[in-house]
Amino acid sequence: MLSNSLKLACLTAGVATAWTLADTQKAEASFVLTPVVLTLDPTASLSNVYLVYGFNDSGYIAQGEVAFPGPFPANTVTTQTEDAIDFFSGEPYSVLANYQLALDPVTVGLTNSAASTLLASPEPFDTYFSPTGYTELSVGGYLSSGDTGSIGSFWSAVNNAGLGLDIPFGSGGTLVNFSDSYNGGTFIATTPEPAPLGLLVAGFGLAILRRRRKISS
Repeated sequence: MLSNSLKLACLTAGVATAWTLADTQKAEASFVLTPVVLTLDPTASLSNVYLVYGFNDSGYIAQGEVAFPGPFPANTVTTQTEDAIDFFSGEPYSVLANYQLALDPVTVGLTNSAASTLLASPEPFDTYFSPTGYTELSVGGYLSSGDTGSIGSFWSAVNNAGLGLDIPFGSGGTLVNFSDSYNGGTFIATTPEPAPLGLLVAGFGLAILRRRRKISS
């Protein structure tokens, strides 16, 4: 018969192998379920704030949109935490929102370098995002109406076009208010760092062995 130690080793190896096979599409990232913390410091009051993340192309599995109810007043640092989301730690994210109150103008979270380039030579939303075929009026309407399907489609199109919305979780970026062509403030999204699966399995196994030894003694 197999010893307890050998059984544990086989169990650990089996779980780790299953995890690796399940993650072949993004081997360098770890799949987790965790809350996401969004901090915004906008220059204009924001509403209908969405954090968008991941995409289905280029090997990513998870894609989603998380609504943050606010309020997010102007010139005020506001931090909110939303329910658990599924994402790969290597996936990009960005922030989309309406600012001010009329006509649903859109603020978009860009990488700091992309925002710096754009603000030096401002372009209207419809020009900057012309490769996607989306307009500011349409995207603003998706946000104000909570049309997450269309928000997700816009997000996929943006990533395929490589327009500077690919911010890694844990890093921040710059909000750009397109209708007014000015810096809309800053943002950052963070998540708790998950424990590596191997450590969790090893810790679980040690707990079992200690319990068995305690019972047998």
